[in-house]
Amino acid sequence: MTEQVIIPVEQVAHEHVWRRWLSPQTALLVVAVIYVLATLPGIRELRTLLWDEAIYASQFATGAHPLRMSAPRAWGMPLLLAPIDVLTTSTVAIRLYLSALSGIGLFLAFRPWLRIGDAWVAPVAATVFATLWTTTLFGAMGYPNLWLAFAIVAGIGYGVRALGDPTDRWAMVGLVVAFVFASMFRPSDTAYMAAPLVLLLLVRRVWRPLVATVAGIAVGWIAWGGESFIRFGDPITRLRLTSTTNDIALGFYPLPLVQAADGPYLVCRPATMCLDIHPLELVWLVALPLLVIAGILATRPRTPYLLAAVSGACLVVSYLFTLDWAAARYLSPTYALLALPVAAALVAAVRWRRAMAVVIVVALLFHVGMQLRTYQRVTDRLSASTLRTTLQAESLRDALGVRPDCVVFGPDATELSFVLGCEGDWSADSPTPADPLVQAVTDAGRQAVIVVRAPDTLPVAPDGWRVAELDGGGSRYGIVSGP
Repeated sequence: MTEQVIIPVEQVAHEHVWRRWLSPQTALLVVAVIYVLATLPGIRELRTLLWDEAIYASQFATGAHPLRMSAPRAWGMPLLLAPIDVLTTSTVAIRLYLSALSGIGLFLAFRPWLRIGDAWVAPVAATVFATLWTTTLFGAMGYPNLWLAFAIVAGIGYGVRALGDPTDRWAMVGLVVAFVFASMFRPSDTAYMAAPLVLLLLVRRVWRPLVATVAGIAVGWIAWGGESFIRFGDPITRLRLTSTTNDIALGFYPLPLVQAADGPYLVCRPATMCLDIHPLELVWLVALPLLVIAGILATRPRTPYLLAAVSGACLVVSYLFTLDWAAARYLSPTYALLALPVAAALVAAVRWRRAMAVVIVVALLFHVGMQLRTYQRVTDRLSASTLRTTLQAESLRDALGVRPDCVVFGPDATELSFVLGCEGDWSADSPTPADPLVQAVTDAGRQAVIVVRAPDTLPVAPDGWRVAELDGGGSRYGIVSGP
């Protein structure tokens, strides 16, 4: 006679609660919360908005003049910033807003992958991606690349789910929304990374997800094309201007991408700015392709992670053959996609041998330590730069009486104009009061503000203009028209 084992109802309920709280979705939520906390120290260091951020934030900001959006820029970032910009131009408020949204973005990006393959891959992949210095730093900054990364990871995830079940209504909705979001930020990059998914859907003749993907991408391109006619004449002219602005040069440029990966500049233009390579901080970059291959080979099904890897590689190729300079943030979408097969390799290793968990934890701690070194070096430079902008703006207000309605001229015009509530014109490296654009401002009864790095002799200031050296270092002088 078989002895029956009776398990108390309380014990079953207790185990059910623990399984729920230790679920992959809960782990992903915890990773997102920790990520938000990790972005907060950067808010203290970045006192003002940087060049690109000021351009995006100024488009809808109350009390700020819209700065010129050049041909390569899309409207995703200004629209994302609009809800906070219409309320305040406070840098702290803007960064807190972005920090909170980035945590939500990380969670939503990897959430579709909870239902693809091993569910634990999603939180591990989010962890791997969140530990990169670029992901942590740009979580509280107004640049489009991180948001493109979130959208494209979600889009590929929903695409895989729709491929497996074309009747999955939520996957279809997520697919459209993700690619609309992505294409509004960077339409060309979105097209590159979506190409493998579109091709796979086409080969397998899964029409509804294919239409959803193409429709989502088309929204961003329609907005781009419409703006091309309105502001630049036509799309061909806009493409030509984009090529000129970005210094497109066909060739083969792998080294700049490596040099940019450990900073210390956000943009290595020219690439020689970032020649100081730190080998230990780039170990992860060497291990990355090996882990990606291992993850693809070790998991079932392979298609989702192979698709993520190929999509990420498409973006790398687009930069590899067109730019002889680089910015680390440009490859954030690639790193986000490659984090998925990397995570698959790590999860497979732990399931193969539990002892591998110790090895992986030690390796991750080393990785995080190296990323923190890079993060600190980058933020130290940015902290000094934004402090200088803050002090210069205070000098212009207090010592030279700068008030709206004003126009700032010079290389620092973009950052300073947003802080001061002025228009900005950075078209001249060394503007003078005699320049036609400056004279047009004063003739209109507006205040002209010229900020220059002091050469041997300062530009001659006409009668009624005020001149003063600005606080913050850098040998910056302000020349302000009356009254």
